[in-house]
Amino acid sequence: MKHIIILAFLFAQISLGFTQTINTQKSKITFEVSMGLGSVDGTMQNMAGTISFDSTKLEQAQFNVCIQPATINTDNKKRDKHLQSEDFLEVETFSTTCFQSSKVIKTETGYKAIGKLTLHGVTREVELPFTFSNNRFEGTLKINRLDYGIGPKGTFFVGDEVEVKVVCVVK
Repeated sequence: MKHIIILAFLFAQISLGFTQTINTQKSKITFEVSMGLGSVDGTMQNMAGTISFDSTKLEQAQFNVCIQPATINTDNKKRDKHLQSEDFLEVETFSTTCFQSSKVIKTETGYKAIGKLTLHGVTREVELPFTFSNNRFEGTLKINRLDYGIGPKGTFFVGDEVEVKVVCVVK
C-alpha cells in the first residue's frame, strides 16, 4: 500500500509539470511611482510560493507566488514606515500580496501569465507578460494603486500608476 501512495504522489507531480523552488535571496519585486516632481523606486522581498512551469506544457503551468509588503524599501526609512502604515499598504492587516495564475500563454516576446493579483485585500485579474531564461522569470506590469484602495485619491504628490517589475529566480 505504501508503494502505491508513493507512486500516486510521483505521478501527480509528473502530471502537474516540474515544480520549481523560489530562490528567496535572488527574487524580488521592484516598483516605480511618481511622487511630487520626480519618482520613487523601491523593492519588496521574501518571495515565496510555488511555480510549476514547463514551456512545452503551458496548459499545466501554474504560478502561486506571494511577497510581503512589510519588506518595502525605498532607501528612506521614514517614507518606508509611512508606506507600511494605514495611509497606504496597511501591512499589519494585509501581510501578503499574492498572484495566482489561471492561464499561461506563449506570446511573440515570451509568455503571459493571466491570473488574480490580491493586493491590499482587493483581488483583480491582471496579465503579466514575462520571459524565462536560465531559471529566471522576469516580467513587468502597471497597476493603478487606487484600484486596490492604496493611498489617498486625487493627490499630486503620489501618482496613481505604479510600474511593477517581478524578478523570480528558481532553483
